[in-house]
Amino acid sequence: MEQQPYVFISYAHADSGKVLPCISAMRQCGIALWYDDGIEAGSEWPEFIAQKVLSCTKFLLFVSDSYLNSQNCKRELNFAISRKKDILTIYLDQVDLSPGMEMQLGTYQAIYVSRFGSMEAFHNSLCAEHYFDPCRAPQVLQVQVAPA
Repeated sequence: MEQQPYVFISYAHADSGKVLPCISAMRQCGIALWYDDGIEAGSEWPEFIAQKVLSCTKFLLFVSDSYLNSQNCKRELNFAISRKKDILTIYLDQVDLSPGMEMQLGTYQAIYVSRFGSMEAFHNSLCAEHYFDPCRAPQVLQVQVAPA
């Protein structure tokens, strides 16, 4: 059975308060995604995450100071880059990128949350982003039956 295309979400757990509402908004608008909620206890974390990155269609990272200080987040990003994944960067906050990180992220499309008037406007823009089109649930056609 073929798996539906999905977006891998890479984020620092310290940013859950900002990221989880984005995940909820994306799910509500039909975007299939995966993030590290519900990894089974005892599973081999690096293998499990690596398989999810390998299988994803899109890779979305939420950058903040917490993200930049997380070795796990940087490993996910480096693996995604090495596997030539299609990457979109969301800047949750204004951050100072190291030269190496700037070199890695500088060629990818980016969205800056601070440029939106509200989180609701950001969520609406995120849901409308064509980047996610391959990972959207197919629209179910509404068939209207004419009365006999």
